[in-house]
Amino acid sequence: MENNLPKAQMAYLGVAYRSLNKVFIEKKYLDDALTVASKDATATKIIYGVLEKNFQAEYVIGSLCKVPDLAVGTLLKIGYYCLLYMDSLPDYAVVNGVVELSKKTGKGGLSGLINAVLKKISRREYKLPEDDMDKLCFESSKPKWFAKYILSKYDYETAISVLNSEPCEEEHIRANTRLCDLTQIEKMLSSATVEYQLTMAGGLKVKNCATVKNMFSEGVVTFQSPSSMLVCSALQPYGRVLDLCAAPGGKAVYLSELDIKCEVVACDINSRKINQIKSYAKRMCAPNVKAVINDGTVFNKDFENAFDCVLVDAPCSCFGTFRKHPDTFLRHDYSTVKQMSALQKKIVSNGVKYLKSGGTLVYATCTLFKEENEDIVKYILKTSDLKLDKMNIPLKNEGEVNILPLEEFDGFFIARFVKP
Repeated sequence: MENNLPKAQMAYLGVAYRSLNKVFIEKKYLDDALTVASKDATATKIIYGVLEKNFQAEYVIGSLCKVPDLAVGTLLKIGYYCLLYMDSLPDYAVVNGVVELSKKTGKGGLSGLINAVLKKISRREYKLPEDDMDKLCFESSKPKWFAKYILSKYDYETAISVLNSEPCEEEHIRANTRLCDLTQIEKMLSSATVEYQLTMAGGLKVKNCATVKNMFSEGVVTFQSPSSMLVCSALQPYGRVLDLCAAPGGKAVYLSELDIKCEVVACDINSRKINQIKSYAKRMCAPNVKAVINDGTVFNKDFENAFDCVLVDAPCSCFGTFRKHPDTFLRHDYSTVKQMSALQKKIVSNGVKYLKSGGTLVYATCTLFKEENEDIVKYILKTSDLKLDKMNIPLKNEGEVNILPLEEFDGFFIARFVKP
């Protein structure tokens, strides 16, 4: 019997190991750590899976040994994930594959430890937590501080759904309405026998197959989450529109499509981000998007009372997108929430000053914390003459709404205001 993984699968382990070390050791963002090779389906599954189950893996591995260094920790986490969550790979082959990888990456002296720990994991020779909260954190693979917050904010059933929410396997696309409409996109998908599902945001949930990739390459569709689309719909853009924190440009471009007569001034803090916006606007044939370098935290006299609509899609702790960005819990904790809240107040205070009388402001984040959401709404109402205004979106609201990270939705908060 062959006890080793095939060469192709060994290659996936190596690719995953290198990418994950960039996240765990070099502290890079996951998006920056991914290479062309690591975007292969199998390598991607391992990389994302290891990060999604990181807290669970650390609990088990920590109960079996003292991990000598971060690189060995990465090897053990890869083994843990493949043993427990990749049924297509035989246990003995995973153990041997990770041991061989340790030898190829300068950790051969610890191959005995790695072999012993992974064999215990494969035989489930480890204790599970007994405390109810510890069990919940283990099963959901979430840090305790986060689990406690979610349980305090939502009813028990909803909280458990959020904590256990798995990444959506389908992608969410929308039509580039300058080139075609949603009906035409549906016909293209149907003719290629691609299954799809309409969403309340006005997009489509689909498998990211060759047909969808070709449609994206042709520019007739783009990938955008339904939560992100609803932020734009809430603003109902017209006239002169300011997107104060616009990179990479998805919302600015969609705003420009919702009213092709409007002018969208898309701002961000540095030239790299501005180039992202320009590139995306060009690809989407959006001539009414103007990208401008601007620091949202610093008052810009030229913007004062100059805009009919202002979108403040504020920098945030990003905990509403943990399914797409499973490295979020590695780089952010509750201290980030407090830091971001202070930053958001600076930015939204300027956004209010840039709004004309009678204008509309939408404040949005992709986080779940009240300090960055409901508390900012209270701050806006307390420090300005803006009033909450009911949003014309297919979600019940009285001017503000929480969208939970469930099914195809990212976790978002949206609030709409009008200026007398």
